[in-house]
Amino acid sequence: MNGEKKRLLYVLLGMAAGLVTLGCVEIIFKLPLSGYFTRSILQGIFLGGLFAFFFGIADGLLYRHARQALITGGLAALVGSAAGALSLILTSQLLLALSGTSVAEHQGIRAFLLPISRGIGWALLGMAIGGIDGLRTGAWRKGLAGILGGLAGGFVGGMSLEALLALVPRPGVGRAVGLLVLGGGIGFFLGEFERRFSFGRLRVLSGAHRNREYLLSRWKTKVGGGTGDDVLIPDYSGVLERHVTIARRNEEVLLECASSGKVRVNDRPLEGSHTLKYQDVIQIGSLKLLYLPL
Repeated sequence: MNGEKKRLLYVLLGMAAGLVTLGCVEIIFKLPLSGYFTRSILQGIFLGGLFAFFFGIADGLLYRHARQALITGGLAALVGSAAGALSLILTSQLLLALSGTSVAEHQGIRAFLLPISRGIGWALLGMAIGGIDGLRTGAWRKGLAGILGGLAGGFVGGMSLEALLALVPRPGVGRAVGLLVLGGGIGFFLGEFERRFSFGRLRVLSGAHRNREYLLSRWKTKVGGGTGDDVLIPDYSGVLERHVTIARRNEEVLLECASSGKVRVNDRPLEGSHTLKYQDVIQIGSLKLLYLPL
């Protein structure tokens, strides 16, 4: 799958997360809770956890690895819940600090400060959601792409949400449309920044998963048939766990054999490492991969 299609998947997952989150938020608003702070923490937990879960299952869903999707989605949800609560706590404290200033005494300025502070909160939440997967696995390049994508999507989507809440007379409708925009915005920018931070892609040339594509956005990508691999390609004979790694070093992309399995590049045995060039064919057991530009 190329970058544009994966970006579309992120957008759809973000909008789905928005719909599910909407139900939770509506329940929270109906609970007999005392205080804005408590309600904000609960919203942050559900917002962060649900959005992180939906974005966390993207690769597993895309490549039909249900077990991997549930594991990564579950871990992302745990981290996302904590990050979401912290983001909205910081937003609440920022709003209180701004409200205590002399300029905030004017009603017009107060009306301006509220959406801006919340927009910053959505940006923080977007950064946390976007960067979770990359930072959790130590993939700093992917993590940075997620952080920047989440920052842009969270701020743009969050400000749109705040605008809709202010303009639409019915709060429930405003929240529904706003959360859809928020989820779609984060998903769009996550996909866009991941594509921009990628340096190539792998296309499967043989077997059951022929024509499937994988973006390469990590400094070091493990490729093999095990659940711990960054690029998991099962159902091929002779493919071991962490069979090869593809590492980006300065302007070079190096292919290295990470296991005792045999590897061939352009029908020649791999000895040590190989500097990949576009159109190189990598053979691992019965699996053939084509290295391509974006």
